[in-house]
Amino acid sequence: MEKLELLNCRKLTQIDELDRFERLKWLVIGGSKAIQDFAPVAGIAGLEILSLSDCGKIRTLAFSRSLKKLRAFAFAGSSTTVEDGDLSPLEDLPQLAMLMFGPRKHYSHRLVKTWSWAHFSTPDRLLEKKG
Repeated sequence: MEKLELLNCRKLTQIDELDRFERLKWLVIGGSKAIQDFAPVAGIAGLEILSLSDCGKIRTLAFSRSLKKLRAFAFAGSSTTVEDGDLSPLEDLPQLAMLMFGPRKHYSHRLVKTWSWAHFSTPDRLLEKKG
């Protein structure tokens, strides 16, 4: 399986088994606010597209550091926020070409390039550290 969508899984609290999907390239988790820890996503080394929309509070994006093949990452939606506000792990992703998130005052960085599938194959600078 290369693509997995978990949508509106309101009672889903753990995603520990996700690292079993070694061939997964595209993961969408939406409307699943009860998930406590997204760290298991770090075990999907070949992941290229990750969308966490309307997932409520995400403690940290530290898990994303190991996703060296990630090209597109969206953590969007009115309820989605990264609690620690540290977006610096995204700077360590060499293939990242597309990024989408809602602006939050406590975030360490701001977005400098808009989301477009035309950019999917062209990694670029997407973030700017806030002053």
